[in-house]
Amino acid sequence: MMNATQTQSLIEKYTNATAKKMPYGVIYPERQEMEWELKTLLEYEANNILHDYEYGEERAFELLSEYRETFAWRECYSVEVEWNLYIESIPTEKYCKSKEEALAYLSGDLRCEPIDLCDADPEYDYTGEHSTPEIKVLVLDFELQSESVFHKLLERVNEIEREYNAHISTI
Repeated sequence: MMNATQTQSLIEKYTNATAKKMPYGVIYPERQEMEWELKTLLEYEANNILHDYEYGEERAFELLSEYRETFAWRECYSVEVEWNLYIESIPTEKYCKSKEEALAYLSGDLRCEPIDLCDADPEYDYTGEHSTPEIKVLVLDFELQSESVFHKLLERVNEIEREYNAHISTI
């Protein structure tokens, strides 16, 4: 079981995270590390491989419990499969406006775009093997549970205010 000191260290890491200004906004690298650790633990749990966690299965269970007791987040799931395709050549033809344009392709000044297999002839035969499906988790809205309660309360207050304003406008 997680002790208070370990839980406190996660809270401190979260609350003492250093803001870093980026061109697209402010990020908190320490919080991103925590989200990545949580994402990894959730994926290990979903794929039933917590025993492969770098600090051991017991530590993985402890950390997941600590995160669940201390933080709130949403999860999005996907399944990833890696395909190794074995395909014969697929001829493509690029029509050119002039001989010079055609020569530019040969010289490398212009490049042919790679073929999108979705555009390939559906009758074309290609085979392949795929890896074992693996569950992937995306962690969204990662925050302390107390912040989550505050946001829910704020949303409810805003909802009541909208209802009140709608009611007042009908009078």
